[in-house]
Amino acid sequence: MSKGLLDSPEAREDRPPARGLRRVLPNLLSVTRLLILPLGLYLLTLPDAWAPVTAAGVMLFGMLIDALDGMLARRWNAVTEFGKVLDPLADKICIDAAAIMLVLYRDFPLWLAVIIVGRDVLILLGGLLLRRRLKIVPMSNYLGKAAAFTLGATLIIFTLRTGLAWLEETVVWLSTALMAASLTAYAHGYLKRLREKKTDSEETP
Repeated sequence: MSKGLLDSPEAREDRPPARGLRRVLPNLLSVTRLLILPLGLYLLTLPDAWAPVTAAGVMLFGMLIDALDGMLARRWNAVTEFGKVLDPLADKICIDAAAIMLVLYRDFPLWLAVIIVGRDVLILLGGLLLRRRLKIVPMSNYLGKAAAFTLGATLIIFTLRTGLAWLEETVVWLSTALMAASLTAYAHGYLKRLREKKTDSEETP
């Protein structure tokens, strides 16, 4: 079945649930992203010429780990309730922290950092609401992953201090558009599930 931008990646349920190392490795990779975050943030504070390239390398490594942990979890049928929370939470912590540091050290737009953090807070609150009312943990959809990837690229471009104003402006507005679209999609999905729950409750005698 074809997937749309509002769908979430699904595990390979035609395979038995992963066991042993395969079951925990995706979550260990998510934790690894959090462990290397302080190094990337510290590199942003250094004035040395090599520091921006190294910091960008750490960010790129984190993005690759992000892609790998989700791919392995789905391929091995190792998607867990803990992983559903950990993976997007690690995304948000890494992106938000990097955006704030770039405001301080790389002339990253303050208004964009505010939007990034505000959007993530709204998504987390919506997820907590669904978990409390419906007992489910929502997963990131393809549109949200596209927004996260574009944000990661934007952070790397500002980290490198390319001096290419047209490139920086392009990725800033592209990131803004994708964040707005993904937030709308998440809100639509949350409200739809809550309405379905309400309808089911009203139909149940």
